Amino acid sequence: MGIARVAFDESGNTGQDLLNKEQPIFVLASTYLGDDVARDLVSKTIGKDTNEVHYTRLKKHHDGQNKILNLISSAQLSGKNIKLAIYHKRFMIMAKIVDILVEQLAHEEGFDLYERGANIALSNMLFMVLPVFVPPALVDEFYSKFVGMIRNKNPESVMEFYRSIDVLATNCRNGKLNDILALLKATERVAYDVITFDGMPSLDPAIPAFVDLAALWGGELNQEFEIIHDNSKPLIQAEDILRLLIRKDIEPMVVGYDRRMRTFPLSANALTFVDSLTVPQVQIADIFAGSCADWARGKLNPSLRTVYWKRLDESFLKKYVGAFVWPDTAVTPKDLATDNGEITDPFQHLMKIFRKPDIS
Repeated sequence: MGIARVAFDESGNTGQDLLNKEQPIFVLASTYLGDDVARDLVSKTIGKDTNEVHYTRLKKHHDGQNKILNLISSAQLSGKNIKLAIYHKRFMIMAKIVDILVEQLAHEEGFDLYERGANIALSNMLFMVLPVFVPPALVDEFYSKFVGMIRNKNPESVMEFYRSIDVLATNCRNGKLNDILALLKATERVAYDVITFDGMPSLDPAIPAFVDLAALWGGELNQEFEIIHDNSKPLIQAEDILRLLIRKDIEPMVVGYDRRMRTFPLSANALTFVDSLTVPQVQIADIFAGSCADWARGKLNPSLRTVYWKRLDESFLKKYVGAFVWPDTAVTPKDLATDNGEITDPFQHLMKIFRKPDIS
């Protein structure tokens, strides 16, 4: 049996700029297709002219849109050979506030915020409720100051972020929400140490999306596999982190919580960046990434719901989504599907992966 190859491509990668107004959604698409099948799909479904293969070119014309929709509905494709990860960037900021700051405070108090999905519940609640009881412009400033704090990592940016929380609290019209804001304010005592810690995670959604899809493929293929990825400047900048996640000098271990269990290091045994024009599997991933990003942007903004968007919404696209990081009203373990399953704290094992100096 030859080495299994999974092709990745992305749409909406703005790195840690999670408040980019033009690109509010990040999508990572992946394909597991043989060379002959991939070439056949590109040739018959999309066309023989490789200059037309890029999604941004195809979608400009009605004929190209039909080709995209034909590809999505191809009988040769299923959730077993196409997998997508969708990240709502603005919601990811709130999730990171909870995961990076509140979780650390909770940990010091002896409370596991990840157990039964309490971190997800808190992220959902705050994301949905804050703009209701606080002027949205102040919520925007709160998000902006958090991103600035993570990117700048200095005492001044920490002070600015916590001033933004004070402003939220002053303008909040709900007493119970003010109690939660007091919890956020209390994280100030751990913030600087957390954001300057060597293992502090990046805000770039490409990294957790990479983990999501690589883990899904590990379970799907039940063997090691190579990842080939379109040349991407933002992702290449994170190459060292990605290679740490697939390193083979550490014994794999299943860690995490309930449905969020993952095996680290990941099952992929190689990561190669390629020119998409030379690899039909990557070209197909490009079309899925672009079409999924357009569909998700339409979900977020009704003004973008064109005739083409409606056709995407009615297509088979949603059946390929394997990871969906999106705000929800769910706050109970039952609704979050986090009410059962084993618990294996991933922290120590992940630190072993990220801290060991030999990464060759």
